[in-house]
Amino acid sequence: MIPISTTEPARWTPPWRAAATPVPVYLLRAAGVVERELIEAELAGEHRAGAVYPFQLRAAFTAGVHALIGETAPEDAERLVQLIAQRDAAEGGEALSDDELALIAAAEQVMTEHYPAYRALIAQAQRREALAPVVAFQRLCVGWENVSAPYARDWSGVTPAAMAAIDPFELRVAGRAAYNMLYAGAQSGN
Repeated sequence: MIPISTTEPARWTPPWRAAATPVPVYLLRAAGVVERELIEAELAGEHRAGAVYPFQLRAAFTAGVHALIGETAPEDAERLVQLIAQRDAAEGGEALSDDELALIAAAEQVMTEHYPAYRALIAQAQRREALAPVVAFQRLCVGWENVSAPYARDWSGVTPAAMAAIDPFELRVAGRAAYNMLYAGAQSGN
């Protein structure tokens, strides 16, 4: 669904409930560029859930590898850094063996547990994954039909009480649809 208007809501139904009687419908509106950035600012500021980019994770991982094993086993540290680079480039290149992938997974677990900079980025990415759909739903849902909970709004959007009355999984998926609409405007010419 590609939004055309920031005032006319799009009708969205959870795919697994499309055959229900009556069919539940969430009314989600698109956001303009400024509102999109305000949502991103709220995630990054108030919720400490800004976007975490792959290059940030890779840099923290590399620093952690050098800090934790670089002095005692520099060859192992370099090999691990090379494996990460290979894995990240493997989309069109050579694949790593199962043993190499297992080594990377174990190293990422160690970094998450023992290297604060990497652990902080993982926590931030998890906060973002959990909160982005909820914040987008709160701001961009303008009503619903055939949902057992009553719809209510206040100055910040859908009220917490109204959101709490919705099935949590359904809220997350509807929120993900609302969040995806934030960036769908670039596709409107297709």
